Amino acid sequence: MQFRFTQKHLVAINFLLIAGIAYFAARSVNDVILHSLESSPALPPVESRKMGDMVARTRKSYEEIVTRDVFNLMPKAAPTVVPSVDLHITLLGISLSTRQQPFAIIEDQSGAQSLYTIGDEISDAGTLLSVEKNQIIILRRGQRVALGLPKDELPGGVGSATGGSPRAEEGGPRKRKSSGWER
Repeated sequence: MQFRFTQKHLVAINFLLIAGIAYFAARSVNDVILHSLESSPALPPVESRKMGDMVARTRKSYEEIVTRDVFNLMPKAAPTVVPSVDLHITLLGISLSTRQQPFAIIEDQSGAQSLYTIGDEISDAGTLLSVEKNQIIILRRGQRVALGLPKDELPGGVGSATGGSPRAEEGGPRKRKSSGWER
């Protein structure tokens, strides 16, 4: 027995086959989506109050938006609190002009001033770990210690034009002569 189909019949059969495949493909995609939604964890209920037709959420609902950092994927570590200990040295200045090699100016008990960079050993104090905007961090006996810039104005600043500065009496700023510098 042989079937003879005309062109019209072949087009109709092809159309029915394509429609059947599309129907079963749509059902399969629907089942996959339902399965993935069922296996996902349920969302926590949202606290809300009904105000007419609008739903007003409480402030707590928006707390995650306020606290997250949209620019950094990983949250920043909380800064560790570093205790201040009397190291018998004074931090006179900090330079952060070069990020590769910041330095600190430190004065010891005898009044000698020295320049230290990260990793340098500070006599009787420890190792300089980091230089920050208003303080330095020193590693002393395995413990991090902060040494901050003094809050008050440092003594021995530039005096008035009449020469009332104590540093001027010690030979501080020099005056220029036509032949060179002198004290």
